[in-house]
Amino acid sequence: MKMPPETPRSTLYRAVGRESVDDHIIGNLWFRSHASYRKVEQGDKEEGIGSHILQDGTPCRDIDDNFPTHPAFFMSFSESIEGSLADDNRKNYTVLRLLDPVGFMEEIQGNVLNSDFVKVEWIKMKYIKSKNYDPYAESKISTLDRKYRCKFPKYAAEKEWRLQIKFVYNFRIMNDILKFRWLSFQSKFFDVAPPKD
Repeated sequence: MKMPPETPRSTLYRAVGRESVDDHIIGNLWFRSHASYRKVEQGDKEEGIGSHILQDGTPCRDIDDNFPTHPAFFMSFSESIEGSLADDNRKNYTVLRLLDPVGFMEEIQGNVLNSDFVKVEWIKMKYIKSKNYDPYAESKISTLDRKYRCKFPKYAAEKEWRLQIKFVYNFRIMNDILKFRWLSFQSKFFDVAPPKD
């Protein structure tokens, strides 16, 4: 089942470490690779993984799991404040509002990156991933969807949207972070969410 591109229609939320609040407000932003989330202690070890096991036990290896030939980086958001704070360590975070998700995407695509080289899109995560995979099931998902658009059901409370930057051309890079700095960003997109927004 191919999952069509979607665009969030309203405010999104992002929990960030207190030391990162000012960076978001002025436009010093980091987009992280899928692999970077597998490296942290409490991270999702299946993040960005396309490999799976068929119901008959046959392993299907995606050779791009560790070194993707079309590298992708993303920034995570949630539809709700509670979803952005699904992490157990919520006391150490400040929740920011992304006021204009579409404008934010257009700013990145139009002013920073070459659209012939990079695809920027919003992805709404689906919580239907599992280690076992039935290619004949009615709800089957492609390897690419499994890798980039799906998470395990235990993460469903996050209600996650991702702004993903994916390189169109086939090449390998080793970086886990894309760092951007806007000179005229200045709180155009982010502010601190009120406690009971």
